[in-house]
Amino acid sequence: MRVVPIAAALWAAHALAQSPAPAAPTPAPSTSTSSSSSSSTMGPAAPAPSSSSSSAASSSSSAYTAPTPAPVSTPPAPAEQPTNWGIMLEGGIPDGVGASAIFRPMTWLRLSAGGAYNFVAFGFRGGVSVAPFYFPFTPSLNLDVGHFLGGDATPILATAFQGTGYDVPNSALLKQVAYDYADATLGLEFGIPKTFTIFLRLGVSYLRTTLHGFQELVQQSAAGANNPPDTSITAQDPTITLTAPSIKLGVIVYF
Repeated sequence: MRVVPIAAALWAAHALAQSPAPAAPTPAPSTSTSSSSSSSTMGPAAPAPSSSSSSAASSSSSAYTAPTPAPVSTPPAPAEQPTNWGIMLEGGIPDGVGASAIFRPMTWLRLSAGGAYNFVAFGFRGGVSVAPFYFPFTPSLNLDVGHFLGGDATPILATAFQGTGYDVPNSALLKQVAYDYADATLGLEFGIPKTFTIFLRLGVSYLRTTLHGFQELVQQSAAGANNPPDTSITAQDPTITLTAPSIKLGVIVYF
């Protein structure tokens, strides 16, 4: 009697295993899920611009001014460089006539050195000049010194007094005429300072000379004109200093 229930249970289990399993229902698509997926895919929506932001942007755009370009600065032209070397030709009293080399280290300063001739003997000279303006017209301050070697002044004096009826004595004092001098002058200069300058200078000169042959003159004077010199008398050659006007005219050529 127990066999029947057991067999029934086995048949029921076999029948249940052979029957097909019911299909699972398909879930309906969720609107909220697609919306959130779409939102996550497209990103957050940009907020609509407000009217106040639009007006501020418009006023900012209208108030903007393009920067003015800076003016191009032209470099200044280089200053004209003065010529440093030149030659000076001049004539005057007591300097005689002379030629000198000029060196101009600065526009307002000139140094000179050269030779001179006073129609009695040759000499040498040097000087310094200050011209404050590098213009076609400028004043100048000049200091010059020089020395003339001894020479016979009788011929030049005879020529100077020719036709006057005065006979220049053949004196020992005129045989060795030499002197030193120093000039201080104020001048006016005209021309092109880079190329050439013409100048006129007026001032004062200090001269110093020694009267050579003075002892011979004293001895002859003591003995008389027709007698031999009195050698018992001795005398020292005197030194004379004097101040005299100075005038000069000249030209300077630069190269």
